[in-house]
Amino acid sequence: MAQKILIAYATRYGATEKIAKKISEYIIGECTLVNIANDVVDVTLYDRVIIGTSVYAFRANSAFKKFIKKQKQALLSRPLAVYLCGIMGEDEPLSLDMKKNILGEELFDHAQLVKSMGGELNFNKMNFLEKSIASKVIDKFKNKGNPLPPKDENGIISTIIDEDICVFCEELNSKSS
Repeated sequence: MAQKILIAYATRYGATEKIAKKISEYIIGECTLVNIANDVVDVTLYDRVIIGTSVYAFRANSAFKKFIKKQKQALLSRPLAVYLCGIMGEDEPLSLDMKKNILGEELFDHAQLVKSMGGELNFNKMNFLEKSIASKVIDKFKNKGNPLPPKDENGIISTIIDEDICVFCEELNSKSS
């Protein structure tokens, strides 16, 4: 019988959801995707849980923070993996302390895997202030000699790499067998 896997995510502009859908394609098991900003979910109905959040200015999505606070005991009672979605991927990962701060030390220590998965800057969905901040982030990368990819035809800059998602899922699949 296939494991029931919950992939719960909180997204601001859609990149975290995009990664959740990719994970559901690569992970072995019967996956249910839930946007925790919009839906209520009973974590105890699942064998394993994968949670993801967008990260802006080193802070997790507020719906994600509420979810992990409310569901903490249930999350601690089953295998857990976490992915963090921000313009920085594993090449420029959030520090260990930042990851612990986002999850809380107990959930961080319990998680089988915590990975930064890259993200997107979607200028079409940003307000003026967000565009201004995003432009400063782009400049920071350029000044460090590590420019971000160019905008695609939809005005999106993406640092999401499918291979990183595959590796994340392969690690999780190996832990469940």
